[in-house]
Amino acid sequence: MKRRRYLALSGVLSAGIAGCSGGSDEIDDPQDPPDNNSESSDASDDNSGSSDTPENTDEPTPTEPPGEPDLEFRERELIKDDSGYTTEAYAEVIVENIGDGSAGQVTVNIEWYDADGNFLDDSTGRLPSLEPGEVWIAQVSALTSDPEDIESIEISGEFENTPLAYPEGMRVIESELEIEEYSAQISGVAENTREDEMGYVEAHGKIYDGQGRVIGGGLTNETDIPAGRNWAFEIPLTGRSAARAEDAADHIAFLDADLF
Repeated sequence: MKRRRYLALSGVLSAGIAGCSGGSDEIDDPQDPPDNNSESSDASDDNSGSSDTPENTDEPTPTEPPGEPDLEFRERELIKDDSGYTTEAYAEVIVENIGDGSAGQVTVNIEWYDADGNFLDDSTGRLPSLEPGEVWIAQVSALTSDPEDIESIEISGEFENTPLAYPEGMRVIESELEIEEYSAQISGVAENTREDEMGYVEAHGKIYDGQGRVIGGGLTNETDIPAGRNWAFEIPLTGRSAARAEDAADHIAFLDADLF
């Protein structure tokens, strides 16, 4: 079973702690006052991430033996855009994997509040994985009917503590980012070189900006892929991932076959 570890923030500027069955894990936040009783992180406060844009090659190879992921929130901001006919509100939250292991699915949860502290709605943003050293600039839109009333946010999140399980005998052999007027997707082909059918597989995709930072992602899945056959897949980019696809400088597509 995949273990989940949790990220938590109270309000916009202070951090909290949440745990899992394997024990409590503290999520560092540079905006917290220093804790003399805890070990300091060697991670830099620079949110720019790697300047090298990743190549769209085969699935990344996990560290042997696999290391441990360690995710932290960095900057966060409530953004309201009323330049058009309607007001759009979204939260931009920077998440970085400062550990030496790959994290599985990362989830960022946003709660929206008005000026009186009344709860209005909540929204969720997801990313299929975050590799060591990768930075995700998550943008999560408010889906409430009155986004102009939003004045503050509360942020929490979680991530799977185990990396994706790349299926033996199956791999992505080509992929491309397709951007249309009102939609975007990552299309690709995966080959099954196994001697039996692939009962279930997921195709995951991520897009990167010019500084190598993740700005969106998505997934799709298929069952019963025959032995020796290729699977043509389309990974839809929805919400702000689709809106930001025009800013993408690169992308990657990879497979996961671990159900539990």
